[in-house]
This record gives sequence, C-alpha cells and structure tokens, in this order.
Amino acid sequence: MIRTTARRARTPHRCCDVTHRQPCIQPGTVYLEHVAAPDHDDIGNTGWWRQPECADDARAYQRGHLIDAREARP
Repeated sequence: MIRTTARRARTPHRCCDVTHRQPCIQPGTVYLEHVAAPDHDDIGNTGWWRQPECADDARAYQRGHLIDAREARP
C-alpha cells in the first residue's frame, strides 16, 4: 500500500524531481511524502520507501489539492 501525506518541512529536503539541483523543499513549506511498505508489489522494495514531492511538482501532477488543504492549517 502506498500512502501520501502532506507535511510541513522542518529541514531542507530534495524533491523526487532529479532536475532540481538544490533542495527545493525548504523549512516551513508544505510538501507531499509518499510512503510504501516493504515488499510493495509495484516497486519491489525490501525496506520502507519514502519519496518527498515539492508543491510545484504536486500541482503539476494534479495533487495540489493535498498541498492546499495542509497549507490552510497552522
């Protein structure tokens, strides 16, 4: 199972988009974290898999509503 959670960053993170050379997720910004459990069928991972996604990329892939809902909260 893959789950996606909107989080507010406390430290800089690199996004899953490899074209971003610097960490595009800065402290205080909202980003999405995609998490898959070990032995996920589609990925074939042996351990926990976590992938951050910046707000710009989330909006580009029609997941911006998750960012907007989290930004509305303090």
